Amino acid sequence: MSTGKINIGDRARLVVTWTPETASTTVLAEQTCSVKEPDGTVTALTSVTTPAVVANGTVVDSYRVDFLCTQSGTHEVRWVSTPTVEAAEQTFFNVVPSNI
Repeated sequence: MSTGKINIGDRARLVVTWTPETASTTVLAEQTCSVKEPDGTVTALTSVTTPAVVANGTVVDSYRVDFLCTQSGTHEVRWVSTPTVEAAEQTFFNVVPSNI
């Protein structure tokens, strides 16, 4: 996640990288990124949504999605590996109106 300001209208790149417990552990087929916006709306993003969660380049077990920011305030983010929750990660980012 960028440490710079994210403005309304920007796409926040949300990234997760899972670290398997052992070399033989496989990452599950589906990754879900849920974003809770300041008004309480929760959007669940997967590989079949628009925008879609995709592999993060050539980084093994890393996934990303570009989320369009339409509200100012704190956005909560939760990544979960499915179909069973083997791993989860939660963070947040802030969106501000643009000064330009």
